[in-house]
Amino acid sequence: MVPAVYFYKTNILMKRLMTGILLLSAAACNEPKKEIVSRKSMVVMGNYADEKEQEAILQVIDAETTCFFERDYECWKNHFVQADYAFQAWNNTDGSIDTKTGWKEVDEKIKAYIVPAGEKPVSSKSMGQETGVRKKISSHPKVIRKNMLFKFFTPEVVYMMWDQYNSTQDKQHFTYSKECRIMEKINGVWKIANVTSYWDYRRDIPIDAVE
Repeated sequence: MVPAVYFYKTNILMKRLMTGILLLSAAACNEPKKEIVSRKSMVVMGNYADEKEQEAILQVIDAETTCFFERDYECWKNHFVQADYAFQAWNNTDGSIDTKTGWKEVDEKIKAYIVPAGEKPVSSKSMGQETGVRKKISSHPKVIRKNMLFKFFTPEVVYMMWDQYNSTQDKQHFTYSKECRIMEKINGVWKIANVTSYWDYRRDIPIDAVE
């Protein structure tokens, strides 16, 4: 026969376990949403400024960057305008630049650049992609955007620029970049027509220096 004290102790342990699970669940639910951009420093210009549209645009901006840093080609492609006026440009550590004009060239070059893990090493530090990374593991897991400016020219066209801080994989430092985008709303969905990104590779910014 099992002593009553055994059932008492087991009951106490179960109650403590359930309390711990409930507290962890509550903490997870109360976790703050990922902030795509510093709202305090955001400026919106034009007669078509709408908070819902701004949020939709920010979601696309963040998703395209995340997909690129995670080397997820299909995800990245989904956020781009696939037309002859598509454009992408960035600078490299050796002082050269990469430019791609028209969707065909953008798609071919970025597809070759976003390689599956293990196929081949990355030979340069273009756009901060300095190490071969496995798919779904970001080369820059923390991105902070500040001083974002929206300029709506029409309800379907917006120009944007901002300061961006891209963390190292170990989240010890940031690399600064100046980002510009031209976005177009096609069939009710915002897409990126132009990406221009200039990185300052000369200095590492301590992770706690940017808030």
